[in-house]
Amino acid sequence: MIRRQPETPEITEARIRLRQSAHRHESALVGNEFEKARFYAEEENSRREELQEVLKQHGMAEKETATVTRNDIDEIVSQWTGIPLKAVRASRIPEP
Repeated sequence: MIRRQPETPEITEARIRLRQSAHRHESALVGNEFEKARFYAEEENSRREELQEVLKQHGMAEKETATVTRNDIDEIVSQWTGIPLKAVRASRIPEP
């Protein structure tokens, strides 16, 4: 089952700073301000590293990839809809 820990304010702030840097970078590219875009790209990379470090400090390091199985999806659908897990699984379309 997929569970997510609540984020600390420090993590939330790091995510906000990363989004702001990414937005500035994108805006500079759209405006053909390539010197600024290069600066903001470096800032964005720095913010991304900062977020990873904060996540590590809180034992929440993001993985590069994650695998979600059909069972994970079935469990989430069951939780969100209130439909019993057995019924969700019975209604599946068989895989080819």
